Amino acid sequence: MPTSAAKACLHPGCRATTKQGYCAEHARQRRQARRLNDPSDDFYASRRWRRLRALFLRANPLCVACQALGRSVVAVHVDHIKPRRERPDLEFDETNLQSLCPSCHSRKTIQQRRDR
Repeated sequence: MPTSAAKACLHPGCRATTKQGYCAEHARQRRQARRLNDPSDDFYASRRWRRLRALFLRANPLCVACQALGRSVVAVHVDHIKPRRERPDLEFDETNLQSLCPSCHSRKTIQQRRDR
């Protein structure tokens, strides 16, 4: 069985080598930063959300924004129409969810950040 060759760590300026993206030190730092910067990680990692997301994508496999433009694009994100930050009571409400492709989801997220 072939083994993958060690490559440079993806962290800028790091000279360590790894078989994965980041060396052990920078991988640890990235995990810590995510926990500190985004407390919603716990929500998105929850069993309840992962199950709802999978069921929702199965029932709604196409991006709603692309469909509105007459295109059929596979969705990979389940997006909260009203952000969880504003309406945490709707975080598991299917009427507050929509399926989006990566492009549309990114566009919506950037716009929401600009509006804040």
